Amino acid sequence: MPSPAPFPFPGPDGPAAPQGAPTVPLPPAALSAEPGATDRETEQDPADSRVPTVVSDASNTPVRGGGPRASGGPRRPVGSGAGRGGGRLPVLAARVRMPLMWAATLLLLAAYAGVPWWAGTGLLVAALAVYLRLGTVRREPRAVLPPVRGRWMALTSPVDGTPSQGSHAYGQTYALGLVAEPGGGARPDIAWRPLSRPPEDFPAFGRAVYAPADGTVVTAHDGRRDHRSRNSWPWLFGAVVENALRELRGPSGILGNHLVIDVGGGDHLLLGHLARGSLTVGRGDRVRAGQVVARCGNSGACTEPQVRVQLMDHRRPLFAAGLPIVWAPGWNGRDDGAGLPETWRPVVVEGPGTEEVPAGQEAGGDDYAGEVRRTSRNL
Repeated sequence: MPSPAPFPFPGPDGPAAPQGAPTVPLPPAALSAEPGATDRETEQDPADSRVPTVVSDASNTPVRGGGPRASGGPRRPVGSGAGRGGGRLPVLAARVRMPLMWAATLLLLAAYAGVPWWAGTGLLVAALAVYLRLGTVRREPRAVLPPVRGRWMALTSPVDGTPSQGSHAYGQTYALGLVAEPGGGARPDIAWRPLSRPPEDFPAFGRAVYAPADGTVVTAHDGRRDHRSRNSWPWLFGAVVENALRELRGPSGILGNHLVIDVGGGDHLLLGHLARGSLTVGRGDRVRAGQVVARCGNSGACTEPQVRVQLMDHRRPLFAAGLPIVWAPGWNGRDDGAGLPETWRPVVVEGPGTEEVPAGQEAGGDDYAGEVRRTSRNL
């Protein structure tokens, strides 16, 4: 198999995190784990019990961004569960989700060989329920750093409902899909024409992707090409069939080029839809929070160049349950506490490293501070 073509954007100066970059602390067990020992889950350290919270106003409506208000209102934890797993049933559902879909498909095909059709249909209904609706893990979210810098917008966010991608499959219950939105019409919008565009037409393509936390890389997939956009109405309608075919390839067909980082405590961070040839780390490498690990691409099941970030309880997305996350305090350059961006509302994300704020923009200048957001109680 030929090696991927070199990525046409400059890479980072080196594997080290930017000087002075803040890090998200890990349990001692995770910090001491050797690269060759990442297949086993590390035990959660009792001292690592930081619980990001949302502060509500008198009406119990959380403030936009997941951060606390400057004053007033009781403090309420995000999430309704406790402990690392948040219950065994969602985790069990995650483990059997895809086998159920495969078994249902085989039974339906076996109807041509005389197997009763109702057997396959009944199993398919149960499999679709687990695939689409059942299996939400309830636990306190883990605080990490944002994987991007500059002015971005969430196309999908657990702030507005879970599963945020419409499915629990592949550990994406609480996934964020982020696109660069510098404003001024720089990002092409959905239209009837042209049918598709090259990925270079979008401002997110080639932008740096940062490690959200310290950890060890356990998966580094870099073989998928960056396809043209699917952000026209005809392509969006056809993408339903296209994505079903992509799913036959397994997680890489949906997630494209991706990294999975073991961040300790049994948790694994996934960064998806990365650009081909842009990964700067490989399996077994240690990464630091704020380190550039790849570039934004347009690989996998995505309509335009974007960055996927999600937390999972397993290194393999095929059998993983999605876990809730929040961005650590200061993610938007203000002392607002931990939070996440709401869908379809651009925010300026600040953090360590370069490309913090694009030229001509002021940090926080186009954010929507002070507004009350619509927020799902699922976080």
